Amino acid sequence: MCVRAFILLTILISTLAQSCPPGQVWIGKFVQECVPCSPGYYCINSRAYKCPPGTYQPKRGQTSCGACSKQSSPDRTVCLLDDAPADIEGLNQDYHYKILVLLNREGTVHVLLGPWNQNYTNYIDISVEDQNPGQTTLYISNVTGIPSEKNHTVKASGSNITMLLEPTNQKELLYATLEISKFTKTMLVITTEYTTVQKVRFNPGQTEAKVIFPDESGLTYNSPILFTIPVKSKSRVTLVVPLKSDKHSPFGWLYWSGDKTNQLPNRLNYQESSGGDIKSGEISISVVDEGDVSISLFTSYKYADTIAHVIIEPL
Repeated sequence: MCVRAFILLTILISTLAQSCPPGQVWIGKFVQECVPCSPGYYCINSRAYKCPPGTYQPKRGQTSCGACSKQSSPDRTVCLLDDAPADIEGLNQDYHYKILVLLNREGTVHVLLGPWNQNYTNYIDISVEDQNPGQTTLYISNVTGIPSEKNHTVKASGSNITMLLEPTNQKELLYATLEISKFTKTMLVITTEYTTVQKVRFNPGQTEAKVIFPDESGLTYNSPILFTIPVKSKSRVTLVVPLKSDKHSPFGWLYWSGDKTNQLPNRLNYQESSGGDIKSGEISISVVDEGDVSISLFTSYKYADTIAHVIIEPL
């Protein structure tokens, strides 16, 4: 009788422990507790259910999903434009970034870029590797779900592209169409990362600009500094950034892509790059360009505030 009572009491305690408030789900594998329901899901009776197709839920800890006029995103967190194709593919969440890899595809591929982290600048790296360059074309738009040659905001062909999304325009979803004219070994890698991007702009005739590194956690590799240097005519532009620290040897990378479409030069799209010199404590790069020259600095450490120098030599 005692054994039976003990079993019944154990079952009762377990049932009560797994009873969560509305909008929460019971997690009982490693940490046994109730946690708020994730965006794209609704929680009732301590269980989580993904929002049905055509509905969405952008918030945590909810008990129902809202209706879309036509269809919702693959992760069920936003509603899509009415003309978005039904076979649109979403990005997969992975730590601080989202990624999608497509291999050996032929024809037309539709991809949804977003939703974004609303508290940071988001930058999108889109890398298209094709054994037959030029046969893969990428169209991006924020006004139509099916970007094309006649209706697109950004176009790239057989190359890499990087876009910046500031917090002011992050509410807009971006839609991408990848056109592969014939079967090739094509790999499309789309990565979105959220971070802080410090912008340093040189005014015309200005040769020095102060660079202030973040005070709290320092500059991470995913938190670049973007330098913009206006150049009236084709010139050789040299940017020198001294790096000083009591804890670390000076090290970093400067990137320049040469493609005005790339709003943030980086390791995926650069045309020229330069690493830091441990002996001199400086990192520098020389490029030939005209118009607004954009050069980005990536480094994993925090340095003392410094003065960046630029030298412009007309050709």
